[in-house]
Amino acid sequence: MRIISGEKKGVRLFSLKKRKIRPTSDKVKEAIYNILTSVEDKRVLDLFAGSGALGIEALSRGADEVVFVDDSSSSLNLIRKNLEKLGLIDKSRIVKKDAIRFLKAEFEENFDIIFADPPYGKGFCQKVLEILSGKVILNPDGVLVIEHHKKEKLETVRNLILLKERKYGDTLVSFFRKIS
Repeated sequence: MRIISGEKKGVRLFSLKKRKIRPTSDKVKEAIYNILTSVEDKRVLDLFAGSGALGIEALSRGADEVVFVDDSSSSLNLIRKNLEKLGLIDKSRIVKKDAIRFLKAEFEENFDIIFADPPYGKGFCQKVLEILSGKVILNPDGVLVIEHHKKEKLETVRNLILLKERKYGDTLVSFFRKIS
């Protein structure tokens, strides 16, 4: 795993020796950021953060802040270790919580971009869509990026429109925009 662009371009990230997580490949990560075009000055939420690769890339590309949410201590320790290595800990917040519970909680934060990369085939993607359609967590005109298995079909929900879908092997990346 490495950072592909921005201030920290080319830096290799620490990874877990045992593959308990499925990090976003550099190819998919680069494609996501090409579609987003810019994350500069944005607040980003990285749900089911795993390795933290998507959120760390956002920080390298100029995001104001990234909140990493995962319920795995080993994933969060890895993220913290990489943020410290890169000197980006002060622009980050790490939350140890189930991502669905985090979204359901009442809080006063808003984000410009939300990444969701849950375990494949467990129905979490649809739950994320349904929760976000009824909340104001995603700013108007904000973008939700969901990485999921190509066989997992997502049903449309109110307030979120599907902008694009891109397939990379077994991975499908769906981009949704918040509408008012």
